[in-house]
Amino acid sequence: LRSDPSFSQAVYLDPDQRALKWMMNTYYSRSLTAFACTQVENYQELQKAAYDKWRSASHFIANSIFEKALKGRYDIAHGTTMTGLFVQRLMTLIKAQGYAITLALCSCEDEVRQKAIHYRNTVQGFYQTDPHDVVEKGRIFPTRMPLYFTFADQLFLFWSDRFDEKERLAATFSQEGIKISDQEAYDKFIAKYERDRLPLKEEEKLELPTWEALVASWMQRTKKSKDPFHNRDR
Repeated sequence: LRSDPSFSQAVYLDPDQRALKWMMNTYYSRSLTAFACTQVENYQELQKAAYDKWRSASHFIANSIFEKALKGRYDIAHGTTMTGLFVQRLMTLIKAQGYAITLALCSCEDEVRQKAIHYRNTVQGFYQTDPHDVVEKGRIFPTRMPLYFTFADQLFLFWSDRFDEKERLAATFSQEGIKISDQEAYDKFIAKYERDRLPLKEEEKLELPTWEALVASWMQRTKKSKDPFHNRDR
């Protein structure tokens, strides 16, 4: 956001990083006081209880600002996993308002995801979710992929090898086609999607398109030639 001038005046929303962290009169002053800390042996459990108590309020704040930003026709940057049941309805609403949708899709191995959440909870000291819940969201992630490819005007695909290293931009899907920035990262992103897709098909009878089919759907939407790939970065 800082490096892209087109987002310099955007409204940045995030129920955790931009709402919960700034709820000084409730989240902090009522649930994470010095006195409250003396009443527990495990500070992480206190953080979890505070998060569970105030998370609905933080979502209400973020959603209220989101609604106001829509009415004001502001550009909006929203920090969300985009894996909830509301995703299709939300993107339909955004499209109906005349917005273009850009999604940053971030993937990694489940172990990396768990380590990242454990680090945030124990070292950074900010509880947002249980590590097992994060893996569950990772399981849901591929089920939303067809929606991402249907509604988005632009997709940035990122891959992380380690939680303590910068993520790698794998590819960009746009109206101009598909630009591969990191072939290895792109291959890993695809492999993770395919690995997660198959158990959903076998265990939950959920038919998800192959990655090849998703690419074909993007080609159809953007009316590109048989070879949609261009400008591969080396």
